[in-house]
Amino acid sequence: MKGIKNETSVKERTRHYAEKIGLPLLGIASPEPLFHLYKLLEERKRDGLDSPFEKRWKPESRCRPDLLLPSVRSIICVGMPYYSQSIDNVPSLWGVSRFARGRDYHMVLKEKLELLAEFLGDLTGPGFEYRAAVDSVPLVERALAH
Repeated sequence: MKGIKNETSVKERTRHYAEKIGLPLLGIASPEPLFHLYKLLEERKRDGLDSPFEKRWKPESRCRPDLLLPSVRSIICVGMPYYSQSIDNVPSLWGVSRFARGRDYHMVLKEKLELLAEFLGDLTGPGFEYRAAVDSVPLVERALAH
């Protein structure tokens, strides 16, 4: 790693940068498979309880980060407040929910993830690989963020 003394320093600098770009919630998860969820996901699929989002993928792909990025060493999970006071002042249009009136949070968050990835690439040097995703991959994101 370029000039980084230890892993703690990388984590601290990453957290600081994430806050700076509007990502106050950041956690680093292990890339170990989520096999404890496999049986539950299989049962949900078998019983027809999976959502349209879940139907696209097999349970195994929802539990294995390495299937998305074979070189995965860590998974960074982020969260951010997405409240806009200006949206509150606009009357509801055709019953559209508040969260759907502003910029799509998927796009906002993806832009921030790309900035974070660029920062990490500069911090760690050549060989850095990543995959940024916002509700767009099979992984059970909530379990990773937990």
